[in-house]
Amino acid sequence: MDGTLIKGSTSSLEIKRYIERYGAAHLAGKILRNSLNSRLKLKTWISNQKFDQITYKFDQEIVTLLLKFQTKGNDLILATASPVSSTNRVISQSPILFTEIISSNSNTNLKGSKKLAAIRKWLRTHEIQDFIYIGDSFVDLKIMKNAKESFFVGNKLTFFVGKFILQIKNIQRVNASQREKQV
Repeated sequence: MDGTLIKGSTSSLEIKRYIERYGAAHLAGKILRNSLNSRLKLKTWISNQKFDQITYKFDQEIVTLLLKFQTKGNDLILATASPVSSTNRVISQSPILFTEIISSNSNTNLKGSKKLAAIRKWLRTHEIQDFIYIGDSFVDLKIMKNAKESFFVGNKLTFFVGKFILQIKNIQRVNASQREKQV
């Protein structure tokens, strides 16, 4: 979701909004008092705070791509490492209706192999064999290697994608000029 469906990071936007409202020193105090000593704990805690409306910028290329997949009868599953509260805030503004939402909780950060396990579990439950994956980071490569088809968003991994391209089945870079051919 972060960096693919929306531009930016939900946690970064939430932390920025928290600091704007209460100040950096207040946040630092909360981190110390609540032992928010891991990324998962901090992301979960910050996502559970009350915020004024946060407006998310959706990647219109990805929205268009997902709508084309949906039109062809594909289930759209949002699997994200963002916490449930953050995910729900984004979904409330999303132009896409997802079949299922799989997100991190206070015990499990759905990143890399944990996200892949959650996707596989959903697929087994619904007797589906293959999936198409859209990602934007190095940790997504583990999932992309297991997908029938993969789309990479952004420019963060030019070196890594080039190095690992032979290990990934049918990875494609998402951009407007190629999209019509891919879908």
